[in-house]
Amino acid sequence: MIPAYRPRPGRARAVIAVVGENIGVEVSDFLVPFAILSRTGTLDVSAVTLDSGPLSTFTDLGRPRFRIATDTTVAQFDVIHPEGADYIIVPAQAATPRLIAWLKRQSGQGATIVTICNGALVAAQMGTFDGRRATAHWSTAATRGKQYPGIRWLPNRRYVADGNCAINAVNTSQEMRSNSPSPISALTRPTTLASAIHAGAMKGLRGGFSGALMRHPHAARRARSR
Repeated sequence: MIPAYRPRPGRARAVIAVVGENIGVEVSDFLVPFAILSRTGTLDVSAVTLDSGPLSTFTDLGRPRFRIATDTTVAQFDVIHPEGADYIIVPAQAATPRLIAWLKRQSGQGATIVTICNGALVAAQMGTFDGRRATAHWSTAATRGKQYPGIRWLPNRRYVADGNCAINAVNTSQEMRSNSPSPISALTRPTTLASAIHAGAMKGLRGGFSGALMRHPHAARRARSR
């Protein structure tokens, strides 16, 4: 179960960052949680990248898709929220040293790390998951135990929560559960999932990420952790 949400002093709403490395992030892993959480209207949700400039996306098959002009960079986010985020959403993407370092800092400040699909393999490199239960997309089941033997990988599980780490093996986020009123409980409502995905994607297409979605001018490199 996800720990009960405890508001920080002086913070009216939970602060959530959906983070992506500019070189590429799995498109549905990024857009779905952003759409669902933004749709609540009660959360401070940001689409965050490591550097300024567009965020490249790819499909679950590694094919390049559109680019996204996001809200802010991690440096800007840190200035706006020096005490850190309450929740960090980590989609499948390349686990670069800078991304891992930022996730470690956020976790050290008390953020709950929520991974989507093979985003768990990104967070696995933080060391935070060592000794904890976790899951990820089925496509990495044969290799992740050897790569990260310190993690208790659970087979045939869509969702696992262990302390301040929550791991979702599928990008639909349908089975996330909370033991208390929590911002992440917005991801537990399957009845609103389809409309939330559509609304969030359309919001992004209309500039909901403080910019527009742009088609790749050429084939992007595959920066995936699947």
